[in-house]
Amino acid sequence: MRQLSTLGALALAILFWTSGCGEATTKNTSTTVPSSSTDPNALRMLTTREIPRQRELYAGFTAQTNIPIAMSVVSPAELARLVAAGELAGKTDVVIAHAMEYLLPLQASGVFQPFFTDGMSAGQIPSRYIDNEGYWTMLSRWTMAAVYDPRRNMREQVATYPALASLPMRNKLLLAHPDSSGFPALIAGLTALYNPSMQEIFPPLIGDNLAAPATGSDAGQLDALARDPGKVAFVGSANYLLWRYSGDPNRFQASEEWRIAYPVDADRRNIENGTVLSLVNETPRREAALLFIDFLLSESVQQEWSVISMEYPVNVYAIANDFLMGIEDLPGGDYAAEAIDNQLPAVLPAARAALLSR
Repeated sequence: MRQLSTLGALALAILFWTSGCGEATTKNTSTTVPSSSTDPNALRMLTTREIPRQRELYAGFTAQTNIPIAMSVVSPAELARLVAAGELAGKTDVVIAHAMEYLLPLQASGVFQPFFTDGMSAGQIPSRYIDNEGYWTMLSRWTMAAVYDPRRNMREQVATYPALASLPMRNKLLLAHPDSSGFPALIAGLTALYNPSMQEIFPPLIGDNLAAPATGSDAGQLDALARDPGKVAFVGSANYLLWRYSGDPNRFQASEEWRIAYPVDADRRNIENGTVLSLVNETPRREAALLFIDFLLSESVQQEWSVISMEYPVNVYAIANDFLMGIEDLPGGDYAAEAIDNQLPAVLPAARAALLSR
């Protein structure tokens, strides 16, 4: 957890989320589990994404503990607004965001509290996935991946971050709006681990290689790749798999020959992103929230979460789903996610400006 002024860090996050016109990864909707909406004992959870079978998984927690869950779904921009307005305290217990940049920059607001559960201390979750001050934990991992047709582009062209930024990729990259692509966390990782100047150097180079303006969502970029397979979609690994196996026969047929690569830097490190969780301050349901966090981090639930989210588990005993196991590459490297957290406030506006100016 970085040491930053509350106003400074929060202002950067609000600017990032409210000043653009990019398509949000989750629409501004709010839904609540009907059976628990009026129950004062319900654990109240805010999330930036709802995916199929998510409610079934949470129902398993209620079956085990008799603690109902009231879930609301908001966009990352709405989450930032709620934090800035101080509207979470007393109304929300747990916040889950499906990208690090949606939640971590909000930690300096004072809205969240440190936590450490029994499961986190049992050696199941490596410390590299936990904030060193206890303000967040990763629930699962994904990375930005290069999706390409090997009949038109070679793996060497997309296997490293420098290759993606190089001249041969000019006019080939398909990238979503930086507010919904995971790109800022990638730049934060490169800045922290590879070269302090990467936040100034890498985004403009990627911007120069764009085949079209960075706009919309990862799904939109994959649809564009289906129309023009000579391009390369630089998208979230989980979003690609969710797109491919969405049940749409046209998407599955279009991607039959595609390959996926997890790029690395010069030291062979891949920069991870992930779904992250924080605990809201002043919650009267802290013990119930800690039970819920342990439930989400348990081996069996981690494996189920991997199946429904197409993301890698953080529990060392949990096995990733079969689709992920079939990918040649593995995400990550010898660094802590804390390094990305530390760089995000400075990187958010830099990554955004570089892509949107193209």
